Amino acid sequence: EKDDSLTVTANDIAGQVTTAISRFQAGRLDEASSLCQAVLAKAPGHFDALHLLGVIELRSRHFDTGLSYLDRAIAIQPENAEVRNNWRIAVGQFNRAR
Repeated sequence: EKDDSLTVTANDIAGQVTTAISRFQAGRLDEASSLCQAVLAKAPGHFDALHLLGVIELRSRHFDTGLSYLDRAIAIQPENAEVRNNWRIAVGQFNRAR
């Protein structure tokens, strides 16, 4: 007998991430950030939420926080080219901002 609560939670998390991405694309960074934080409260190692939150923090010029989220995402999917590219951009922005 499978646990339906796990399925509901996984679907809920996927829905929250999808909504967070659309809010991010619409420039509603605070809403996207809140959704990602809610996902991470339930699933601390959720790659997409970590990656998006890292990018949101970079857009908000919080380079150290953004890099921290991107580092966590890279630890989960080290082969992911997109997150590695965002990390390189973030390091460049961080160094220029100093």
